[in-house]
Amino acid sequence: MPDGGACGKRLRSEFTLTPRAIRTSARVFAGGRGSGPRSVPEREGEMRSIRLVIMTLCGVSLAALAWAGGGSRVSVGVPDRASAALAPGADLIVRVYNCGEPTGAALDAHADGYIEGQRKTMGLKLMKTSETGVYGLARQWPASGRWVLSFTPKSHYPATTIVTVESSREGAHSVRLADVKLVDTKAATQEVNACLKAAIKT
Repeated sequence: MPDGGACGKRLRSEFTLTPRAIRTSARVFAGGRGSGPRSVPEREGEMRSIRLVIMTLCGVSLAALAWAGGGSRVSVGVPDRASAALAPGADLIVRVYNCGEPTGAALDAHADGYIEGQRKTMGLKLMKTSETGVYGLARQWPASGRWVLSFTPKSHYPATTIVTVESSREGAHSVRLADVKLVDTKAATQEVNACLKAAIKT
């Protein structure tokens, strides 16, 4: 796995497990016993506690990276006057961040929906702008129905942004954001399927 640069180093320094910390945590979880002789069941209990501590801290680290400003993630919105000037013709503005800072990392971007009852997935082409980490996106999917867009940075510790869109005739924008979610990349396909199912019902 990539080291994640300064962001990854910062997370690792905050969640480093030293042998002493593991032993201490195990004793706490195992009931605060001292360092005297322990039975086999007690030792097995300590090992389970150690695994629990490690899994808990790993979960905290991943959540901190992906959802608390670290890792790589994407935000999506309709263009305002300034961003519209950066990407003329864009229906949506896509911003990419790594550790909370704009990054020029490449993106995997797709649209999923239905055409005449058939499930379709299409790759999306983004427009580069003069600003780092800012891309324009013109609608490349049919105007009818609801579509689910997914964006995943090709960078360290990515999270996937999933956006449900529908056509709009309000103002200058032809696309309206119906829902936006930030999810674990490993669960992205499942979440896209759930969003499409929900969109069909509405």
